[in-house]
Amino acid sequence: GSVSMFYLRPLGYSSGYYLQPKFPRLFEYTDPIGGYGYAKTVVVPFQTDELLLARAEANILKSSPDYNAAVADLSLWMTRHTRSTNTLTFDAIQDYYGNLDYWDMDTKVWTSKKHLNPEVPFVSTEQENMIHCLLHIRRIETTGEGLRWFDIKRYNIEIHRRLYSSAGEIRSLDKLEIRDKRYAIQLPQEVYLSGLEKNPR
Repeated sequence: GSVSMFYLRPLGYSSGYYLQPKFPRLFEYTDPIGGYGYAKTVVVPFQTDELLLARAEANILKSSPDYNAAVADLSLWMTRHTRSTNTLTFDAIQDYYGNLDYWDMDTKVWTSKKHLNPEVPFVSTEQENMIHCLLHIRRIETTGEGLRWFDIKRYNIEIHRRLYSSAGEIRSLDKLEIRDKRYAIQLPQEVYLSGLEKNPR
């Protein structure tokens, strides 16, 4: 694997790694004397950190990109969420993501850089590298929140469903190809049962 500019620290166990849960479990007692109740968690749907990244993405994708403003936002995120002492700069982003190989299932290249296929093409490799950095950070920031799907749809990222064997082998069981019809969320049952045609699969 490659060394990442940003990473989550996994907790190890004998057969591999797992990530420490992002959301703490809260226990609510329905019967305090009997000790019964249920576990729940609290998720904040709109948070400053994700909005900061949305602003950085907007600055990167403007018709006249404002990379300085985007780097300032990404750098602020980095100083608040990592222990890195490196300074995040435009040149550092270009150097890191510009020299990083694309993730490839066939050749077993496991990096954070996926082929991106936005509906509106990037104006330059610099813009694409900035988006790679942003998506890498968003993937960390939104872990476990289900927001990666929107990044996958927005940039038409090919995704493999992978099987990890106990022997350490990784193989692809299926893949969501670029502009796959499965990108469209299926209509609710009550809608298509009332006569509206289902989204094709």
